[in-house]
Amino acid sequence: MTTDVDFLPASYRGGTVRRRERRERLWLAIPVVVASIAVDVVLRIRVAGVREMARLAREHATFGTRLNEEAQELATKAATIRAEIESLAKPLDARRMTRLVDELLADRPDGVALHELSVHQQPWSSAAPTIDVAAHCADPEALKVYLAALRSADTLPQLSCERTDAQGDGKAFAFALKAKDPRRAR
Repeated sequence: MTTDVDFLPASYRGGTVRRRERRERLWLAIPVVVASIAVDVVLRIRVAGVREMARLAREHATFGTRLNEEAQELATKAATIRAEIESLAKPLDARRMTRLVDELLADRPDGVALHELSVHQQPWSSAAPTIDVAAHCADPEALKVYLAALRSADTLPQLSCERTDAQGDGKAFAFALKAKDPRRAR
């Protein structure tokens, strides 16, 4: 039979247990510290990525704002140019000239025959169009009715009778109408 004799003091055994527990705690703390450091590194990388994305987003926002302002400027310029083109093209509007010719022909009484009709206007000119009418009629009453119809037309400039010529038996005569120049009428 063997007996174990313990020559060590009792406090030594307690110290050994404490040292062993400290060593275990240290070994358990190392993975926690390493994991904490790893989490810190990962979070720092992610935060740096998020900050970079935020910086890029701010840059894109300022770029988008600048593009929006430029687009608005271009839209304003386009509207200005469109209005200018429309104002320049308005004198070239064939419908206006057609309307003038329609007014000259619309209320023409029987007995008034047109020989020549011309309507001219310089493009981009604000002056009234030049209108020349050469015609003849069977009696003076037809001329009066025709002139009254022309004066009542609101789209025509003021017309004046430039000349009248009696023809043949004195009842029929030729006449010439011309648009008055508004600059001379003043």
